[in-house]
Amino acid sequence: MNPPRTGLDRAIKALVAGSGKPLSRDEALLAISALRDIGVLSGPTEALSLDRSRLATTEELRQAIRIGVDTSSSVTQHSDSQICVSTPPSLPPAANHVIRGVCIDLRSALLDLIATADKTIVIASPFWDAATSDELVGILAKRLKGGVAVSILGRFENDLPFDVRTALKRIEKRSSYNVFSWYEQSDRGTETFHFKALTIDKGRRGYLGSANMTASSLRSRMELGIILSGEPAIQLDKVLRVAMSVAKPVVL
Repeated sequence: MNPPRTGLDRAIKALVAGSGKPLSRDEALLAISALRDIGVLSGPTEALSLDRSRLATTEELRQAIRIGVDTSSSVTQHSDSQICVSTPPSLPPAANHVIRGVCIDLRSALLDLIATADKTIVIASPFWDAATSDELVGILAKRLKGGVAVSILGRFENDLPFDVRTALKRIEKRSSYNVFSWYEQSDRGTETFHFKALTIDKGRRGYLGSANMTASSLRSRMELGIILSGEPAIQLDKVLRVAMSVAKPVVL
């Protein structure tokens, strides 16, 4: 027996029945794409095939899709800030589709910031690993050769991990390239930082979020951040420079 055929309107009813306001065409197309991801719909938009058995077992996923569609419709395209996200590979396709529909990719956003810097780059992350350091040094080296000053702030309890040091040493020694560590232990306890941030050009744009400069944060777990511009990015850059002023230089 052939599966029932349905058009756009009937397909959307499977998602929105009894759940509130009607969808615009753009929202409908986003919903259809997500429903295809979870196997509820298949085929071209004008002649969609509805899998009723799959429909019956995906209520929670379809609710998540509806939330994502509602959220995407309220996001302004001209905002000075953008939410960015990294997601684990095991995230269900429908959930990933919804998140990617309203957020930009975190790792790509960070690389884009670095690549577009004209004067300064400041990266602050408590934890670093060799894989991410290896990935960053290539693009940082190019920006240094282009006259951009690069500063890195980490939280290194004793010293740079050997593999991270090896990666960061690949960048040619320049006076405009500096690595700092802020981790102090005293009678009052440990003084350090926990934020993860990046600014370019003294606050022309910036990033503030939860992701460390590690492969696990950027590729295999869910992390969130925000890309800033304008006054908030300038303020963030000032905070980073204050943090570096109390940190210790690391000799590579």
